[in-house]
Amino acid sequence: MDLYDGIINDLIELAESLERDKKSLSLSINSVEMKMKEKYDDLDNRISKIETFNERNVSSDINNKSWVDAVAKPIALPFSKQQLGMSILLMMEKEDEVRNSKNVIIFGLPTPEKEDVKQRQLDDKSKIEEVLDYLKMGKKQHQQDKLYITSTEWKHFYGGKKTDTSAISSAEFRRIPFHCCALSYQPFKHPYCTPEGHVFDLENIAPFLKKYGRNPVTGEPLDPKKLIKLNFYKNAKGEYHCPTTYKVFNENTHIVCIAKTGNVFSYDAVEELNIKANYLKDLLTDEPFTKKDIITIQDPSNLTKFNSNSFFFVKKNLKWEKDDSVERNDPNYYIKAISNEAKSALDELKKTYVAPSTSTSSSNFVDSSKIVKADAINAAIYSTGRVAASFTSTVMEICTTQEPAVIDEDEIRYARIRKLGKKGYVCLVTNYGRLNIELFCDQVPKTCENFIKHCANKYYKDTVFHRLIKNFMIQGGDPTGTGNGGQSIWGKKFEDEFKQNLKHDARGLLSMANSGPNTNKSQFYITFRDLPHLDNKHTVFGKLVGGSDVFNKIEYVETDKKDRPKTSIKIEDCLVFVDPYLEVDEQLKTERENALKKDDKKSDSSKEKTLADLKPVRQGVGKYISSTLLFEKKHKVSEEDELEIKSKKLKQAQSSFGNFSSW
Repeated sequence: MDLYDGIINDLIELAESLERDKKSLSLSINSVEMKMKEKYDDLDNRISKIETFNERNVSSDINNKSWVDAVAKPIALPFSKQQLGMSILLMMEKEDEVRNSKNVIIFGLPTPEKEDVKQRQLDDKSKIEEVLDYLKMGKKQHQQDKLYITSTEWKHFYGGKKTDTSAISSAEFRRIPFHCCALSYQPFKHPYCTPEGHVFDLENIAPFLKKYGRNPVTGEPLDPKKLIKLNFYKNAKGEYHCPTTYKVFNENTHIVCIAKTGNVFSYDAVEELNIKANYLKDLLTDEPFTKKDIITIQDPSNLTKFNSNSFFFVKKNLKWEKDDSVERNDPNYYIKAISNEAKSALDELKKTYVAPSTSTSSSNFVDSSKIVKADAINAAIYSTGRVAASFTSTVMEICTTQEPAVIDEDEIRYARIRKLGKKGYVCLVTNYGRLNIELFCDQVPKTCENFIKHCANKYYKDTVFHRLIKNFMIQGGDPTGTGNGGQSIWGKKFEDEFKQNLKHDARGLLSMANSGPNTNKSQFYITFRDLPHLDNKHTVFGKLVGGSDVFNKIEYVETDKKDRPKTSIKIEDCLVFVDPYLEVDEQLKTERENALKKDDKKSDSSKEKTLADLKPVRQGVGKYISSTLLFEKKHKVSEEDELEIKSKKLKQAQSSFGNFSSW
């Protein structure tokens, strides 16, 4: 055993010395093998001295252990893998030579049978091959002398390369837009959020909580009373935006809400106006809150909240019943994808579509009592097309008489005014004096009619000019006096009427106030100077022709911070001097009356013949037709036929060649 311990200690010292030499002198693998070979030659000499040892002289402490295990166990120190593998390889070779050559006991192990030896050799060789495969790269590194390492070396041998999980994580990541419900993945209509910031639609979260009582995203118990109703705000285009900064929300916007009010803002607005200013009050309702009440709806730097694959109800495959009978009645419910052109067409259809009136008959049948009859004034040169439609379709109401289409009455009136070149004149009597206005009825007839009818109906009476900006304009026409009211004479918004020759290029021009394209109602303004930036945005329909001194006084009335006059500027009365629309209406009325009188005279003078007034001449078909008329019709030759016969005779006479003198 002392000899065994000495051999082990020598191997350990050898490994340590080799490690030091390799670090200091950068010895190659070949030099290491030479030194190990010398050491094992000495080991072979020592083994030959103990070949005569008996089994009884061997300690039983290492019984049932292989020679390699007994030798390799003390060497299992933190040395290089190449040194340890080479040592094990040489030891295995020595053990096989000794066992196969002589039948002796080595280190207390009985000599195995030949089959056991072969099996052990196969097992040991498989282990050795694994070690050599690992050492193969390092043994020939100086022969190749390459100045780089491969990805396999970097991944397996040096431990620097890590598995790239970004592609896997990105493939597993499915993001939900901020304006969609986390349960249905559809745009929400009634948004509610949890204290963690998960947004749901009330129609989806209510049945889910009723059935499971848990947060669909986290799986934790959720009390319905803790849900917060969110107040999202949209701009004129229907896009979600911050109500203070008017910044449109997108997938890269940091969005937060205030728990006490439910108002949704951009984080930039809350950070600048609340947190940094130490003013913890809602920016819209002025209700106080704490920093804990700021709930993050969307954070671009942390999108794990929107990963649908990590949701609790997705992992557990939880399902709930939702009453979507109302949504199924919407035709858009079954549309999954749509192009921009189709979307714009559907939006236009929603604005202009009028549902047919329900009746016992088919919706394609037209109530004849509601059809406006064409007369001599509004009859078009083309027909309604009902005859052709009823002839080619079995669902249309039968129509056998052609009727001219009816032209819109306003188009006829406006065309008459343009043709006559009529203008309107009104007077606004204010508490500062009178303002006389000329209206361009011949160029923008619809806008002028709206204004002149309001003046005639005293709609503007007792209203105030609610907005005044010096060197800019004065605005009025709102009965509520807030700037948000007013209505047109038709009860709805009407379209703009832009003309190239009507610009904001002078002082005292009358123009329509609106909230966007084609949103004119009743409000108007009068300019204090030229305003070219308002061209093609607001309809110019009149100008100031009298009361310039009154207009100058009004301009210098003091206003508050909201541009509201401190001294009330009131319209006490409205006077209409010239109304071309009444003249045209009376003219059309008289023309219709005269046309009806003419039709009545024609109907009285032309009496239709009936079958009772006719006497039958013969029996059978054509019994009312006289025989003389038939004979004249049969034997009468027209002048055209006689000329045609004469021309044929002349051609036949000139058909002979003769002596070719005509050639």
